[in-house]
Amino acid sequence: MSTAVFVILLCFALLASVLIGSWVPDFHKSDAAGQGLTQGFSVVLDIALLLDIAALLLVTGSRGGFAALWGIVATLIFVAGAIAQFNLLIGLTKLEAGVRNESILQILVPAAPLLLIAFAALHFFTRPPAAAAAAIAAASLAVAGVSFAFLAPAKAESQARVDERTRLWQQERDRQQALIEKIKALPDDAPIADLIPYIYVPARQESDSRQAALNRIRSHPDRQAEIEAALASGDARVFRWLADLNVAVTPELCKAARSCARAYFTGLGPTEPQQHFADAEPVFEPLTAHLRWLLEGGCDCRPEAALLQQSVEKFPDGFERRLYLNELQTLQQRAP
Repeated sequence: MSTAVFVILLCFALLASVLIGSWVPDFHKSDAAGQGLTQGFSVVLDIALLLDIAALLLVTGSRGGFAALWGIVATLIFVAGAIAQFNLLIGLTKLEAGVRNESILQILVPAAPLLLIAFAALHFFTRPPAAAAAAIAAASLAVAGVSFAFLAPAKAESQARVDERTRLWQQERDRQQALIEKIKALPDDAPIADLIPYIYVPARQESDSRQAALNRIRSHPDRQAEIEAALASGDARVFRWLADLNVAVTPELCKAARSCARAYFTGLGPTEPQQHFADAEPVFEPLTAHLRWLLEGGCDCRPEAALLQQSVEKFPDGFERRLYLNELQTLQQRAP
């Protein structure tokens, strides 16, 4: 009966060790929800694994498998190994991806329980030589010691990364706040030309100062005339935010926007011979939205869409390029 119980416990312990060992490398390979599930399941399964190993050692001891002082040794290596291995697993859930010693620590997670399992199985099924039992016990203690030694610098590096990220975030926040204060300090009748520099940031970058500048422009009493004048002067920065500036598509704006687009689109293209469109996509991404907005407002900018298409066709063929060209072709088929 005890043999059957031991075998069942042994199979569960081996399976749990393999599963945990296979999950640990995936702690940082998905989104936050996926990472949380993987880490949570690993911790819960690890608790069950350590309880199972304790049961293996108790069954072995109750059968008389530990002669002389080996029962005390079993207790010591279990306590040391369990504490070290659980601490290691919890530590890995909190580490930044790619820190030093990460691969070694991931290997040690299943190594610690496997050595304890081997120690219990060896004494349950055989009367092992003292040298063999001592080697497994020493290896188990060594894994416990190494895990603590390697985890400490990994934690330090991980914390340093978090601190640096926090510092950069605070630095950017302070910079944004300073820009917002500059925008607020501008006179109520400040020309839109003074606000344009605050909106000219990469299209995918969130910016509180840009939003503050856009809000000022959208409520500017002379925005229609000033934006038309900026477009007529060829200011492509205004065109890149045209649909977001709360202006009407008047004949004057249509003429100025088309003139600006022609000059702007002619200069677009690869910055190096083999540049892929995906690398330049942030430059092109907002342009179709503004062309669509002009068309919906009655401004026939289909010739400018065709000119933009010619600029895009200068890039090597690729999936992103084909998608963008399809969008431009759809625009050219629409009537204003």
